Amino acid sequence: MSEPPLYNPHDKFFKETLGRATTAAAFFRAYLPPELASTLDWDRLERREGSFVDETLRERHADLLFTVPWKEKEVFLYCLFEHQSEPDRWMAFRLLRYMVRIWEEELRSESDRRRLSPILPIVLHQGERTWKVANRFRELVEVPESGNDQVAKYVPDFCYHLVDLGEWPIEKLRGGVLVRAIMTTMRAVREGELVERLEDLDPLLSGALRERDPGFVRVCLEYLMRGGDVDLQVFRDSVEKLRIGEIKEDVMTLADQLIQEGRHEGRQEGRREEGLAILRRLLTHRFGVLPEWVERRLTQASTGEFERWSEQLLDARNLESVFEE
Repeated sequence: MSEPPLYNPHDKFFKETLGRATTAAAFFRAYLPPELASTLDWDRLERREGSFVDETLRERHADLLFTVPWKEKEVFLYCLFEHQSEPDRWMAFRLLRYMVRIWEEELRSESDRRRLSPILPIVLHQGERTWKVANRFRELVEVPESGNDQVAKYVPDFCYHLVDLGEWPIEKLRGGVLVRAIMTTMRAVREGELVERLEDLDPLLSGALRERDPGFVRVCLEYLMRGGDVDLQVFRDSVEKLRIGEIKEDVMTLADQLIQEGRHEGRQEGRREEGLAILRRLLTHRFGVLPEWVERRLTQASTGEFERWSEQLLDARNLESVFEE
């Protein structure tokens, strides 16, 4: 399936960091069960392009698909990034749907296959709440206790491996410099401690520079600025203390740009709210108390719609004609 546009800073960070095969291999080696990780040929891990997530869920899910050799065969590693606060009790069901899409894609590209490749599903959870929902598909299916064996054997069954950031304190994070920097950055956004975590990130980002990876450092710091609620001026001042050499100027420039964008958006939002208040007063003066459908249209309207409705109000016979297309 084709690669969708990146919808938000979370998707962008996930795909620009763990989307690299070498970094993904280091992440999987660190967080998969050792008895499994030791059987996979990480040097030959390859990323497959495309996304298998439902379009309606792309605001909260991002995914990456890889292939890796295993015992002279090839398996899929499917990593789903869940960055919303609420754990999804139906995650195993959603994963089953995504896995079927992966297999369908495999059969389309290799129509002569006799068997499907195994898929190892991994969920990386960044949300605020600890993940306590079932990670096994069979637990989502209601099977009566009496006669369980007769029915259960017909029910699909698999489990997914969970990496819950809430269960990994900073000091216990695994992996090399880049993987720990990724996980620390994700935790900082998760906890809202964007400035406070710069001290933890400083040696990791310095290590990334020693590995000649300045682009990685930029991605991490940009995610901290765009991915959470942070005072950009305070963040900018804190970045000045980091040991990130020539990257510092780029990051400071981006911070200045975001500060200016925030001021511009604030002015635009202020003008929008002012226009909304004026139009609401004019409509109320002419037609009385506004029904719910009008309030709904007003709160969802663009600046262009405000302008058109204001012009149509001059000759409108009734409320409906104000909002005619």
